[in-house]
Amino acid sequence: MMGFFGVLLVPVLCFAQETSTLPGRPVDGDLYEEVLCSGRSPCFLGEARAAGTSTGREPLVVAEVVLAPEPPDTGGSPWRSPFSARELGIEGRCVPYEYWLVTLNGEGSLVRHQPLARFCNDGYGASGMGENMLEVGDNRIYLSRMGGSAWRWDTGMLAQLSPFRRLTERHGGYHSLGSNSIDEEWDWVAFRGTGRWESPRCLEGTEYPPSEGAEMRRYRYTLIPQVSIPNLPAEEPWASTSLGDCSLMVDAAGSSGYVIHGQPSGPIDARFRVLVVGERTIVVEVWDDWWVHQAESWLYSDHLELWVSPHAPADYYATSPCLTESHEAVQWAIMLQEGQVIPAHGDPAVSLTVRRYDLGEGYIRVAIELPEGMGQGITLVYSDSDDGTTQERLIATSDLVYPDAYSLGKTFLVTPQMAVCQVVEGELRVSMTPVPLDRPFHED
Repeated sequence: MMGFFGVLLVPVLCFAQETSTLPGRPVDGDLYEEVLCSGRSPCFLGEARAAGTSTGREPLVVAEVVLAPEPPDTGGSPWRSPFSARELGIEGRCVPYEYWLVTLNGEGSLVRHQPLARFCNDGYGASGMGENMLEVGDNRIYLSRMGGSAWRWDTGMLAQLSPFRRLTERHGGYHSLGSNSIDEEWDWVAFRGTGRWESPRCLEGTEYPPSEGAEMRRYRYTLIPQVSIPNLPAEEPWASTSLGDCSLMVDAAGSSGYVIHGQPSGPIDARFRVLVVGERTIVVEVWDDWWVHQAESWLYSDHLELWVSPHAPADYYATSPCLTESHEAVQWAIMLQEGQVIPAHGDPAVSLTVRRYDLGEGYIRVAIELPEGMGQGITLVYSDSDDGTTQERLIATSDLVYPDAYSLGKTFLVTPQMAVCQVVEGELRVSMTPVPLDRPFHED
């Protein structure tokens, strides 16, 4: 990664590079090769790295298997390079190779093995400079990939090896001849993520950035989880289902989300949770210690604001090497006393369907149906007024700059292959989908 995000993100771990399974005990390469290459030819063992111990204190090894004739000299691991097939004497543009998790017993004998990842580096894009990197730590694996053309991309994932569990992932990109960059990170343990991107302004009247001294535009957002709920009640589900840990929390302290107007306060002043279900349903759960529903202007009543744009941040980032003119988002206000919808900035021609539920004890929940084809860029704002004459504080899912569409956030799609949300005793809870042990979690 380039730009203000710094270099490619690598978890702060001490990764092991040893090729021994246990202290003082060498890898039995012939045994690994016999087991992992069984029935497959050509096939040879590339390397094996110690990976600490499982949660059950079993020794772990990450072994690399290459599905090609073994070269006379394996120095430099040529099979990982783009366009290496000809060099190793096989057909095609690249050489398939795999990583396997091997579990040992206390004597160093192989107990079980399972596939982790399968690669075939064909350059991963027009630049032909694709790369895979694997780092191994104590019961941890960090996998990163990069590729692309002039627009480069990179991804990374940190996982616990045994039992296998995804921990974090990231997605980023940058322009190789410019200073555009984007970076998104998702924490599967905390079930939340953030994003940020930057791009220079174009020279006036052109679509090109200045050669130096460019004015940079920088944006930040928290990712709104977009989830599946297989056991959601069919009738009035949001009357009785709280959002729980399947949702993004935004609070008045700014510890989660952004305080975009006024001063940060304590998290007990006001907060909201939000998630997206399916393609178009946004559910928001607001708590406030002091509700204000009556004021001379809707601006000074407690209300939600929904800002949308047809484009997500990544669309703007990758449109050109610089930003030309500004794009304005459209806005609706949702009054929390009765669920009334007020078309606001940009005079949106379509209305919203809103269901409101007064839950008592300071909680109000609303379910919002987005119009078809809207909302790739999306930000939710809660406007808190304690006196009915001022907007004391605005808290939001992105660092919104009114009414700049570039400053909107987006959702993070949680596919059922990764996790679902289950209703448990009236509350949504994250349920991670088990990773099948008989196939790799990643395959090119």
